[in-house]
Amino acid sequence: MKKLILIGSSVLMLSIASLAQTGTPTPKSAQERTASATERWTKELGLSPEQVEKVKVILMEKNETVDAVKAKKVSGVDKKEYKGDRKEAMDKRDEQMKAVLTPEQYTKYISLREQVKAKRVEKKSMK
Repeated sequence: MKKLILIGSSVLMLSIASLAQTGTPTPKSAQERTASATERWTKELGLSPEQVEKVKVILMEKNETVDAVKAKKVSGVDKKEYKGDRKEAMDKRDEQMKAVLTPEQYTKYISLREQVKAKRVEKKSMK
């Protein structure tokens, strides 16, 4: 009987420990996010080498701006101001992307972004 209790408690502790280890992942740096996004857009949109370089600069600027905005949020900035600053960074990125991409690429870019946004909303509503 004691062995069963000991084995049961050991299994319970191991399962709790494994759950604790699957916590929130560490956030990626602006450079890592830029690299993965550039790679994704290159593959999805068929970017030329010149476009890749321009897109990389645009995404890096946007990611650094968003990081600065997030830092302001942590320091207690009003939620409306935070959302406004973040939207401004996204709008600026879209304007710059429109200037770099062909009309067909830009249409596909917007479509793919909307799909990701819809998935994010769906996932959030399931929680």
